[in-house]
Amino acid sequence: MREMKDSGVEWIGEIPIDWQIEKIKYNCILDGRTLDDKTDPDFEFEYIDISAVNSVGEISSSNIKFENSPSRARMIVCKNDVIVSTVRTYLRSIAFVDESDKYIASTGFAVLSPCEELVPKYFMYFTRSEYFISEVVSRSVGVSYPAINGSELITIYMTKPGITEQGLIAKYLDKKCGEINENIRDVEISINKLQEYKKSVITEAVTKGLDKSAIMKPSGIEWIGEIPINIELCKIKYIAEISSGEYISNSELNVEGDYPVFGGGKQLGNSDNYNVNESNILIGRVGANCGCVNNLISKAWATDNSLIVNIKEGDKNYIYYVLVSLNLNRLNESNAQPLITGFKVNNCSFPLFSLDEQEKIAKYLDGKCTGIDSVIADKKLLLEKLKHYKNSLIYEYVTGKKEVI
Repeated sequence: MREMKDSGVEWIGEIPIDWQIEKIKYNCILDGRTLDDKTDPDFEFEYIDISAVNSVGEISSSNIKFENSPSRARMIVCKNDVIVSTVRTYLRSIAFVDESDKYIASTGFAVLSPCEELVPKYFMYFTRSEYFISEVVSRSVGVSYPAINGSELITIYMTKPGITEQGLIAKYLDKKCGEINENIRDVEISINKLQEYKKSVITEAVTKGLDKSAIMKPSGIEWIGEIPINIELCKIKYIAEISSGEYISNSELNVEGDYPVFGGGKQLGNSDNYNVNESNILIGRVGANCGCVNNLISKAWATDNSLIVNIKEGDKNYIYYVLVSLNLNRLNESNAQPLITGFKVNNCSFPLFSLDEQEKIAKYLDGKCTGIDSVIADKKLLLEKLKHYKNSLIYEYVTGKKEVI
Protein backbone atom coordinates (compact mmCIF):
# COMPACT_ATOMS: atom_id res chain seq x y z
CA MET A 1 0.00 0.00 0.00
CA ARG A 2 1.67 3.24 -1.09
CA GLU A 3 1.77 6.33 1.07
CA MET A 4 -1.01 8.87 0.46
CA LYS A 5 -1.49 12.56 1.21
CA ASP A 6 -4.41 14.98 1.27
CA SER A 7 -4.83 16.59 -2.15
CA GLY A 8 -6.44 19.69 -0.67
CA VAL A 9 -9.32 19.29 -3.12
CA GLU A 10 -12.41 17.79 -1.53
CA TRP A 11 -13.73 15.89 -4.54
CA ILE A 12 -10.30 14.41 -5.34
CA GLY A 13 -9.50 13.31 -1.79
CA GLU A 14 -6.21 11.59 -1.05
CA ILE A 15 -3.57 11.05 -3.73
CA PRO A 16 -0.19 9.27 -3.74
CA ILE A 17 2.50 11.27 -1.95
CA ASP A 18 4.58 11.76 -5.12
CA TRP A 19 1.63 13.05 -7.23
CA GLN A 20 0.94 16.72 -7.87
CA ILE A 21 -2.27 18.79 -7.90
CA GLU A 22 -2.30 21.58 -10.47
CA LYS A 23 -4.86 23.65 -12.32
CA ILE A 24 -5.60 22.49 -15.86
CA LYS A 25 -4.44 25.83 -17.27
CA TYR A 26 -0.84 25.05 -16.28
CA ASN A 27 -0.87 21.80 -18.25
CA CYS A 28 -2.95 22.58 -21.36
CA ILE A 29 -3.38 25.24 -23.98
CA LEU A 30 -7.01 26.38 -24.30
CA ASP A 31 -8.48 27.03 -27.77
CA GLY A 32 -5.09 27.55 -29.34
CA ARG A 33 -6.21 27.47 -32.99
CA THR A 34 -9.28 28.86 -34.77
CA LEU A 35 -10.48 29.13 -38.36
CA ASP A 36 -10.26 32.58 -39.88
CA ASP A 37 -13.44 34.15 -41.27
CA LYS A 38 -11.57 34.52 -44.57
CA THR A 39 -11.05 30.76 -44.94
CA ASP A 40 -11.48 29.42 -48.51
CA PRO A 41 -15.24 28.80 -49.00
CA ASP A 42 -14.43 25.41 -50.63
CA PHE A 43 -12.36 24.20 -47.66
CA GLU A 44 -13.86 20.88 -46.50
CA PHE A 45 -13.66 19.49 -42.99
CA GLU A 46 -15.27 17.11 -40.52
CA TYR A 47 -17.48 19.17 -38.21
CA ILE A 48 -18.03 18.19 -34.58
CA ASP A 49 -21.16 19.61 -32.96
CA ILE A 50 -22.08 18.95 -29.31
CA SER A 51 -24.51 16.19 -30.31
CA ALA A 52 -21.79 14.48 -32.40
CA VAL A 53 -20.08 13.04 -29.29
CA ASN A 54 -21.82 10.04 -27.72
CA SER A 55 -21.86 8.72 -24.16
CA VAL A 56 -18.60 6.77 -24.56
CA GLY A 57 -16.72 9.64 -26.22
CA GLU A 58 -17.03 8.48 -29.83
CA ILE A 59 -17.23 11.16 -32.52
CA SER A 60 -19.72 11.02 -35.40
CA SER A 61 -18.79 14.12 -37.39
CA SER A 62 -20.33 15.45 -40.59
CA ASN A 63 -18.42 16.52 -43.70
CA ILE A 64 -19.09 20.12 -44.68
CA LYS A 65 -17.65 23.01 -46.71
CA PHE A 66 -16.69 26.22 -44.95
CA GLU A 67 -19.20 28.26 -46.96
CA ASN A 68 -22.03 26.00 -45.74
CA SER A 69 -20.86 25.67 -42.16
CA PRO A 70 -22.51 27.34 -39.15
CA SER A 71 -20.72 30.36 -37.68
CA ARG A 72 -19.83 28.32 -34.59
CA ALA A 73 -17.69 25.89 -36.66
CA ARG A 74 -14.40 27.59 -35.83
CA MET A 75 -12.29 25.53 -33.40
CA ILE A 76 -9.36 23.73 -35.06
CA VAL A 77 -8.79 20.34 -33.43
CA CYS A 78 -5.53 18.42 -33.78
CA LYS A 79 -4.27 14.99 -32.79
CA ASN A 80 -4.12 14.38 -29.02
CA ASP A 81 -6.50 17.25 -28.22
CA VAL A 82 -9.30 16.72 -25.72
CA ILE A 83 -12.60 18.49 -26.41
CA VAL A 84 -14.99 19.26 -23.55
CA SER A 85 -18.47 20.69 -24.10
CA THR A 86 -18.94 24.06 -22.40
CA VAL A 87 -22.62 24.36 -23.31
CA ARG A 88 -25.38 21.95 -22.30
CA THR A 89 -22.73 20.49 -20.01
CA TYR A 90 -25.20 17.90 -18.70
CA LEU A 91 -24.73 16.07 -22.03
CA ARG A 92 -21.16 15.23 -20.96
CA SER A 93 -19.80 15.56 -24.50
CA ILE A 94 -16.09 14.85 -24.01
CA ALA A 95 -13.81 13.19 -26.56
CA PHE A 96 -10.18 12.44 -27.33
CA VAL A 97 -9.00 13.18 -30.86
CA ASP A 98 -6.58 10.58 -32.20
CA GLU A 99 -6.46 11.82 -35.80
CA SER A 100 -4.69 14.92 -37.07
CA ASP A 101 -5.84 17.71 -39.39
CA LYS A 102 -9.34 16.30 -39.74
CA TYR A 103 -11.75 18.07 -37.42
CA ILE A 104 -13.25 21.48 -36.80
CA ALA A 105 -15.27 21.70 -33.59
CA SER A 106 -18.10 23.94 -32.48
CA THR A 107 -17.26 26.95 -30.33
CA GLY A 108 -19.44 25.11 -27.79
CA PHE A 109 -16.33 23.02 -27.02
CA ALA A 110 -13.24 23.93 -25.05
CA VAL A 111 -10.32 22.52 -27.05
CA LEU A 112 -7.59 21.47 -24.64
CA SER A 113 -4.11 20.71 -26.03
CA PRO A 114 -1.99 18.87 -23.42
CA CYS A 115 1.55 20.15 -22.83
CA GLU A 116 4.67 17.97 -22.96
CA GLU A 117 4.53 16.81 -19.33
CA LEU A 118 1.03 15.38 -19.78
CA VAL A 119 0.14 12.11 -21.51
CA PRO A 120 -2.89 13.09 -23.65
CA LYS A 121 -4.80 9.85 -23.05
CA TYR A 122 -4.28 10.14 -19.29
CA PHE A 123 -5.65 13.68 -19.37
CA MET A 124 -8.63 12.50 -21.39
CA TYR A 125 -9.46 9.94 -18.72
CA PHE A 126 -9.18 12.60 -16.04
CA THR A 127 -11.72 14.77 -17.92
CA ARG A 128 -14.07 11.78 -18.20
CA SER A 129 -13.97 11.12 -14.47
CA GLU A 130 -17.31 11.61 -12.76
CA TYR A 131 -15.95 14.17 -10.36
CA PHE A 132 -14.42 16.39 -13.06
CA ILE A 133 -17.72 16.31 -14.94
CA SER A 134 -19.63 17.13 -11.74
CA GLU A 135 -17.34 20.09 -11.15
CA VAL A 136 -17.96 21.37 -14.69
CA VAL A 137 -21.73 20.98 -14.29
CA SER A 138 -21.74 22.66 -10.87
CA ARG A 139 -19.91 25.70 -12.27
CA SER A 140 -22.26 25.99 -15.26
CA VAL A 141 -24.77 28.85 -15.39
CA GLY A 142 -28.32 28.70 -16.83
CA VAL A 143 -31.38 26.48 -16.54
CA SER A 144 -32.32 25.33 -20.04
CA TYR A 145 -28.91 25.96 -21.63
CA PRO A 146 -26.28 25.63 -18.87
CA ALA A 147 -22.79 26.75 -19.91
CA ILE A 148 -19.32 27.32 -18.50
CA ASN A 149 -16.60 29.62 -19.83
CA GLY A 150 -13.46 27.88 -21.02
CA SER A 151 -11.43 30.25 -18.84
CA GLU A 152 -13.38 28.99 -15.82
CA LEU A 153 -13.06 25.34 -16.84
CA ILE A 154 -9.25 25.45 -16.92
CA THR A 155 -9.14 26.66 -13.29
CA ILE A 156 -10.35 23.22 -12.18
CA TYR A 157 -7.67 21.22 -10.38
CA MET A 158 -6.30 18.02 -11.89
CA THR A 159 -4.16 15.16 -10.63
CA LYS A 160 -0.69 14.77 -12.11
CA PRO A 161 1.39 11.64 -11.50
CA GLY A 162 4.79 11.20 -13.13
CA ILE A 163 4.68 10.85 -16.90
CA THR A 164 5.59 7.14 -16.84
CA GLU A 165 2.73 6.37 -14.47
CA GLN A 166 0.39 8.50 -16.58
CA GLY A 167 1.18 6.24 -19.52
CA LEU A 168 0.58 3.07 -17.53
CA ILE A 169 -2.78 4.36 -16.24
CA ALA A 170 -3.88 5.39 -19.74
CA LYS A 171 -2.94 2.00 -21.21
CA TYR A 172 -4.75 0.11 -18.43
CA LEU A 173 -7.90 2.23 -18.71
CA ASP A 174 -7.88 1.88 -22.50
CA LYS A 175 -8.18 -1.87 -22.08
CA LYS A 176 -10.70 -1.95 -19.24
CA CYS A 177 -12.90 0.89 -20.49
CA GLY A 178 -12.83 -0.53 -24.00
CA GLU A 179 -14.38 -3.75 -22.68
CA ILE A 180 -17.00 -1.84 -20.67
CA ASN A 181 -17.80 0.42 -23.63
CA GLU A 182 -18.55 -2.62 -25.78
CA ASN A 183 -21.09 -3.76 -23.20
CA ILE A 184 -22.54 -0.25 -22.98
CA ARG A 185 -22.98 -0.11 -26.75
CA ASP A 186 -24.74 -3.49 -26.80
CA VAL A 187 -27.18 -2.40 -24.09
CA GLU A 188 -27.82 0.95 -25.79
CA ILE A 189 -28.56 -0.82 -29.09
CA SER A 190 -31.01 -3.10 -27.27
CA ILE A 191 -32.74 -0.10 -25.63
CA ASN A 192 -33.01 1.71 -28.97
CA LYS A 193 -34.59 -1.35 -30.59
CA LEU A 194 -37.13 -1.63 -27.76
CA GLN A 195 -37.96 2.07 -28.03
CA GLU A 196 -38.44 1.75 -31.78
CA TYR A 197 -40.65 -1.29 -31.23
CA LYS A 198 -42.73 0.65 -28.70
CA LYS A 199 -43.10 3.53 -31.15
CA SER A 200 -44.21 1.13 -33.91
CA VAL A 201 -46.80 -0.44 -31.58
CA ILE A 202 -48.18 3.02 -30.75
CA THR A 203 -48.21 4.18 -34.38
CA GLU A 204 -49.93 0.98 -35.55
CA ALA A 205 -52.69 1.34 -32.94
CA VAL A 206 -53.43 5.06 -33.38
CA THR A 207 -53.41 4.89 -37.18
CA LYS A 208 -55.01 1.49 -37.86
CA GLY A 209 -57.15 0.98 -34.75
CA LEU A 210 -57.64 -2.38 -33.05
CA ASP A 211 -59.90 -4.06 -35.59
CA LYS A 212 -57.55 -6.16 -37.72
CA SER A 213 -60.38 -6.96 -40.17
CA ALA A 214 -61.18 -3.30 -40.94
CA ILE A 215 -61.19 -2.31 -44.61
CA MET A 216 -58.46 0.27 -45.26
CA LYS A 217 -58.06 3.32 -47.48
CA PRO A 218 -55.05 5.54 -48.30
CA SER A 219 -54.65 8.42 -45.85
CA GLY A 220 -52.61 10.54 -48.24
CA ILE A 221 -49.96 11.06 -45.56
CA GLU A 222 -46.78 8.97 -45.85
CA TRP A 223 -46.08 8.32 -42.17
CA ILE A 224 -49.71 7.31 -41.52
CA GLY A 225 -50.18 5.06 -44.53
CA GLU A 226 -53.58 3.39 -44.71
CA ILE A 227 -56.40 4.06 -42.24
CA PRO A 228 -59.79 2.38 -41.67
CA ILE A 229 -62.26 3.34 -44.37
CA ASN A 230 -64.71 4.91 -41.91
CA ILE A 231 -62.09 7.13 -40.23
CA GLU A 232 -61.20 10.68 -41.23
CA LEU A 233 -58.10 12.73 -40.59
CA CYS A 234 -58.12 15.59 -38.11
CA LYS A 235 -55.60 18.29 -37.20
CA ILE A 236 -54.42 18.78 -33.62
CA LYS A 237 -55.74 22.35 -33.55
CA TYR A 238 -59.33 21.10 -33.79
CA ILE A 239 -59.15 19.00 -30.64
CA ALA A 240 -56.65 20.94 -28.50
CA GLU A 241 -55.28 24.38 -27.71
CA ILE A 242 -51.50 24.81 -27.55
CA SER A 243 -49.74 27.55 -25.60
CA SER A 244 -46.24 28.15 -24.21
CA GLY A 245 -45.23 27.72 -20.60
CA GLU A 246 -43.83 30.44 -18.37
CA TYR A 247 -40.34 31.44 -17.29
CA ILE A 248 -39.07 30.23 -13.94
CA SER A 249 -35.82 31.40 -12.32
CA ASN A 250 -33.14 29.20 -10.77
CA SER A 251 -34.02 30.60 -7.36
CA GLU A 252 -37.57 29.24 -7.71
CA LEU A 253 -36.35 25.68 -8.28
CA ASN A 254 -36.00 23.61 -5.14
CA VAL A 255 -35.69 19.94 -4.25
CA GLU A 256 -38.54 19.94 -1.75
CA GLY A 257 -41.14 21.68 -3.95
CA ASP A 258 -44.48 19.92 -4.37
CA TYR A 259 -44.67 20.33 -8.14
CA PRO A 260 -42.30 19.02 -10.86
CA VAL A 261 -40.86 21.60 -13.27
CA PHE A 262 -40.61 20.61 -16.95
CA GLY A 263 -38.35 22.39 -19.43
CA GLY A 264 -37.52 21.33 -22.96
CA GLY A 265 -38.86 17.82 -22.58
CA LYS A 266 -37.53 16.69 -19.21
CA GLN A 267 -37.96 17.50 -15.54
CA LEU A 268 -35.59 20.22 -14.31
CA GLY A 269 -36.47 20.14 -10.64
CA ASN A 270 -39.38 21.07 -8.39
CA SER A 271 -41.25 24.22 -7.44
CA ASP A 272 -43.70 25.47 -4.85
CA ASN A 273 -45.99 26.70 -7.65
CA TYR A 274 -47.76 25.18 -10.66
CA ASN A 275 -49.27 26.49 -13.89
CA VAL A 276 -50.68 23.25 -15.40
CA ASN A 277 -52.58 20.28 -14.00
CA GLU A 278 -53.07 16.58 -14.66
CA SER A 279 -55.47 17.28 -17.54
CA ASN A 280 -52.60 18.72 -19.62
CA ILE A 281 -49.93 17.21 -21.85
CA LEU A 282 -46.52 18.90 -22.24
CA ILE A 283 -44.27 18.94 -25.30
CA GLY A 284 -40.60 19.93 -25.17
CA ARG A 285 -40.27 23.04 -27.36
CA VAL A 286 -36.53 23.79 -27.21
CA GLY A 287 -33.33 21.82 -26.86
CA ALA A 288 -32.04 18.31 -27.47
CA ASN A 289 -35.32 16.78 -26.21
CA CYS A 290 -37.65 19.01 -28.21
CA GLY A 291 -40.68 17.02 -29.35
CA CYS A 292 -40.60 14.86 -26.20
CA VAL A 293 -44.15 14.33 -24.90
CA ASN A 294 -45.01 14.18 -21.19
CA ASN A 295 -48.44 12.90 -20.09
CA LEU A 296 -48.97 14.68 -16.77
CA ILE A 297 -50.35 12.77 -13.81
CA SER A 298 -50.20 15.70 -11.38
CA LYS A 299 -49.99 19.48 -11.22
CA ALA A 300 -46.70 20.87 -12.53
CA TRP A 301 -44.87 23.95 -13.75
CA ALA A 302 -44.29 24.19 -17.52
CA THR A 303 -41.40 26.53 -18.38
CA ASP A 304 -41.27 28.68 -21.50
CA ASN A 305 -39.31 25.83 -23.13
CA SER A 306 -42.46 23.69 -23.05
CA LEU A 307 -45.66 23.69 -25.06
CA ILE A 308 -48.86 23.12 -23.07
CA VAL A 309 -51.53 20.99 -24.73
CA ASN A 310 -55.01 21.71 -23.34
CA ILE A 311 -57.40 19.10 -24.73
CA LYS A 312 -60.81 20.40 -25.84
CA GLU A 313 -62.29 17.05 -26.83
CA GLY A 314 -61.23 13.43 -26.92
CA ASP A 315 -59.54 10.98 -24.58
CA LYS A 316 -56.41 12.47 -23.02
CA ASN A 317 -54.40 9.25 -23.05
CA TYR A 318 -55.29 8.61 -26.69
CA ILE A 319 -54.19 12.15 -27.64
CA TYR A 320 -50.94 11.55 -25.75
CA TYR A 321 -50.25 8.42 -27.82
CA VAL A 322 -51.14 10.32 -30.99
CA LEU A 323 -48.60 13.03 -30.13
CA VAL A 324 -45.95 10.38 -29.46
CA SER A 325 -46.66 8.76 -32.83
CA LEU A 326 -46.26 12.11 -34.61
CA ASN A 327 -42.48 12.04 -33.94
CA LEU A 328 -42.58 15.78 -33.28
CA ASN A 329 -38.81 16.20 -33.27
CA ARG A 330 -38.99 15.97 -37.08
CA LEU A 331 -40.66 19.42 -37.04
CA ASN A 332 -37.37 20.98 -35.93
CA GLU A 333 -35.87 22.98 -38.79
CA SER A 334 -33.27 24.94 -36.81
CA ASN A 335 -29.59 24.55 -37.62
CA ALA A 336 -28.66 25.91 -34.20
CA GLN A 337 -30.71 25.35 -31.06
CA PRO A 338 -33.36 22.66 -31.80
CA LEU A 339 -36.82 24.25 -31.79
CA ILE A 340 -40.42 23.36 -32.65
CA THR A 341 -43.44 25.65 -32.63
CA GLY A 342 -47.06 25.31 -31.52
CA PHE A 343 -48.13 26.34 -35.02
CA LYS A 344 -46.45 23.31 -36.56
CA VAL A 345 -47.82 20.93 -33.95
CA ASN A 346 -51.31 22.38 -34.44
CA ASN A 347 -51.24 21.53 -38.13
CA CYS A 348 -50.22 17.89 -37.73
CA SER A 349 -52.89 15.46 -38.95
CA PHE A 350 -53.93 12.17 -37.35
CA PRO A 351 -56.78 9.63 -37.68
CA LEU A 352 -59.67 10.61 -35.38
CA PHE A 353 -61.44 7.54 -33.99
CA SER A 354 -64.70 7.71 -32.01
CA LEU A 355 -64.37 8.49 -28.31
CA ASP A 356 -65.23 4.88 -27.41
CA GLU A 357 -62.53 3.57 -29.77
CA GLN A 358 -60.03 6.16 -28.48
CA GLU A 359 -60.52 4.84 -24.94
CA LYS A 360 -60.05 1.24 -26.10
CA ILE A 361 -56.87 2.13 -28.03
CA ALA A 362 -55.47 4.02 -25.04
CA LYS A 363 -56.21 1.13 -22.68
CA TYR A 364 -54.63 -1.37 -25.09
CA LEU A 365 -51.50 0.79 -25.41
CA ASP A 366 -51.27 1.31 -21.66
CA GLY A 367 -50.95 -2.46 -21.26
CA LYS A 368 -48.54 -2.99 -24.14
CA CYS A 369 -46.30 -0.03 -23.27
CA THR A 370 -46.16 -0.93 -19.59
CA GLY A 371 -44.63 -4.29 -20.52
CA ILE A 372 -42.12 -2.74 -22.94
CA ASP A 373 -41.25 0.04 -20.49
CA SER A 374 -40.53 -2.55 -17.80
CA VAL A 375 -37.96 -4.27 -20.02
CA ILE A 376 -36.46 -0.90 -21.03
CA ALA A 377 -36.21 0.09 -17.35
CA ASP A 378 -34.25 -3.09 -16.60
CA LYS A 379 -31.90 -2.38 -19.50
CA LYS A 380 -31.41 1.22 -18.36
CA LEU A 381 -30.62 0.03 -14.85
CA LEU A 382 -27.95 -2.28 -16.28
CA LEU A 383 -26.64 0.61 -18.40
CA GLU A 384 -26.35 2.86 -15.34
CA LYS A 385 -24.51 0.11 -13.44
CA LEU A 386 -22.01 -0.26 -16.30
CA LYS A 387 -21.46 3.50 -16.49
CA HIS A 388 -21.12 3.76 -12.73
CA TYR A 389 -18.55 0.96 -12.72
CA LYS A 390 -16.57 2.66 -15.50
CA ASN A 391 -16.73 6.05 -13.74
CA SER A 392 -15.58 4.49 -10.46
CA LEU A 393 -12.72 2.70 -12.23
CA ILE A 394 -11.54 5.90 -13.91
CA TYR A 395 -11.77 7.90 -10.67
CA GLU A 396 -9.85 5.33 -8.64
CA TYR A 397 -6.94 5.26 -11.09
CA VAL A 398 -6.69 8.95 -12.04
CA THR A 399 -6.66 9.88 -8.33
CA GLY A 400 -4.24 7.14 -7.38
CA LYS A 401 -6.63 5.24 -5.10
CA LYS A 402 -5.65 2.17 -7.11
CA GLU A 403 -2.28 1.48 -8.71
CA VAL A 404 -1.47 -0.20 -12.01
CA ILE A 405 0.75 -3.13 -11.07
